[in-house]
Amino acid sequence: HIAHAWARFEEDEGHVEDARHLYERALTLDPDSAYVRHAWGLLERKHNNPTRALEIFEGGTDQRGLLAVAAAETRFHGDERGLRDALLEVLGTSPSRHDAVAYRAFARVARSPGERCAALRRALEVDDSHTCVAELSDALADDAGDVDGARRVLAQFLERKHPDSRAYL
Repeated sequence: HIAHAWARFEEDEGHVEDARHLYERALTLDPDSAYVRHAWGLLERKHNNPTRALEIFEGGTDQRGLLAVAAAETRFHGDERGLRDALLEVLGTSPSRHDAVAYRAFARVARSPGERCAALRRALEVDDSHTCVAELSDALADDAGDVDGARRVLAQFLERKHPDSRAYL
């Protein structure tokens, strides 16, 4: 939506009220847009309006994935145990197309390198993206000390996405 893009522009320029108005307009055009709700909610959270952020995150029809994670992170800010429990609940109710967001969020509150890597492996299984593979390779190398494992994950991803890449490796 152009209103969403414009809102992001105004937010970046420091025009918070203009951004709020444009996010509201974008939701008028598409009330179920998780991306608009997420961006607007993050703006409110950034500007110390957690109650308003929760209203925005929880106001849509789809309460799984991105919005559920954002709401949990807002509601349980500073309460790692509460956030972990909320994310486990999201993972228990979320269809697979939303799981990567929740698994990546869960990895941020993991209690061990093994738990973090396991969550990020699951995220990569359901979202074979550059973001997921980068986070997993970083966790393997930095948290688990498995540099060779990180290289394998990166090489496998490159081969899946770009089969002709062997010439470069």
